[in-house]
Amino acid sequence: MLTIKYDIKEFVRRYDLADIYRGSRRSDGMAVGRKVVHNFLTPMEEIQELERMEDAPLLDKFFDKKDEYAVIVLKSFPESAEGVVSPSGDVAVDGSC
Repeated sequence: MLTIKYDIKEFVRRYDLADIYRGSRRSDGMAVGRKVVHNFLTPMEEIQELERMEDAPLLDKFFDKKDEYAVIVLKSFPESAEGVVSPSGDVAVDGSC
């Protein structure tokens, strides 16, 4: 499902809890960032927080693989991941990392 909807173009950065990739949504070419979270308890907490936000500006979709990984796809991925992703791998909705 993930590879059908999104093209992953390049690896951006590895963090302790996640890897970040640059990509695009196939349906309209919108730039996205793909965050693959390694520790399963952490991504589920992050996904729950993102779900609580109405019209979360960066969240496009998340995929729960029911194993040790979760994938979160973010909209409007900037040229630099530092504006959205903190050094610990947390994602800031307002770009304030």
